[in-house]
Amino acid sequence: TDDRTFDDASTAIVEGAMAVVRDPDASLPARVNAMLLVGDLRGKDGKDGTVWAGAAAPLSAVAPDTYFDTGGRVAAMAGLARHADAARRAGGDKLNDFAKAARGAVLAVAVQPADPLRPQASDWLSGRALALVTSVIKTSPKEFAAALVKLMNDPARSLDVRVRAAAALGATATAKSEIKAAAAVGTITELAVAVVEADEGILRDRRYEQGLAGGNSGSGTPASSASKMMSMQITAPGMAGGPAAPVVPQLVPDQALRRTAWRLAALADAILDEEGKTGVAALLSGEDQENSKAYADLYREQALAIDAARTDDSLLAAVAMIRPEEELPVAADAPAVKPAATAPESDPFGGK
Repeated sequence: TDDRTFDDASTAIVEGAMAVVRDPDASLPARVNAMLLVGDLRGKDGKDGTVWAGAAAPLSAVAPDTYFDTGGRVAAMAGLARHADAARRAGGDKLNDFAKAARGAVLAVAVQPADPLRPQASDWLSGRALALVTSVIKTSPKEFAAALVKLMNDPARSLDVRVRAAAALGATATAKSEIKAAAAVGTITELAVAVVEADEGILRDRRYEQGLAGGNSGSGTPASSASKMMSMQITAPGMAGGPAAPVVPQLVPDQALRRTAWRLAALADAILDEEGKTGVAALLSGEDQENSKAYADLYREQALAIDAARTDDSLLAAVAMIRPEEELPVAADAPAVKPAATAPESDPFGGK
């Protein structure tokens, strides 16, 4: 119950855990679990969601350091994310203290080059760090902004990392960041096309698989035997029999569509948020800003539509709008989409 005693005990635990993390003779599970322990230490009240602030420094030391195993760095970044959540909830001095302790690590990991041997782990680390950027800085320094622009334009990195880089840039870019705002808007529009085309590719692959399986669904879409079973008559107790309306199989997974909605909403805000205060287009003026705002409004509108319906047709409608030079087959009898009240803010695959 004594503050100093509690801090001394927590410090002893961290020192013991970090000795294991740095021990090359310790097993990998032991090193990873030791790093997780550091990030899991709670504040003195012991409540869920609290963290021991002193752990931010060792977590920040390990996360960007390629000397450590990737598993240990992932554990450290998970701990920093937990600290960031707690700091955002607390606000004030605690958020400032976290920013001071973690700023260097977060910014370094965010734009760190990918490890060709572990590209998925590299993308996870960068994506997690990019999601924490606004917790450690309010405006992007020139060098960091340039690194974010480079990351946005890197086709070798995953789509999620590039979208998160755009979101971080849009939220923190100012005139002092010295970015080419018009070019950044152009990159973001290319990312939006890539986002909807990624799900269009899923739809195309599923249709191809169904075509190989043979058969055809009621909508003209090739269907597998499992899909045919979905179109069979379904009669509930007490209801009159008779043929039920055919059920058109949903080919793009619901979670993928939720992710696409979030990506489009994030790209919309990266160009210009709804209040017109942040986003790379806020650095433009006149017709350039108006044209950029039109893109932001379009992406936000399509994000809402996909999030509300989460159907193949809502995806195809988005592709047709975002890539307008190509008409796509949207079912004529597809139900009208009623947009949600607000854009999807939470990334279903982690982060905010």
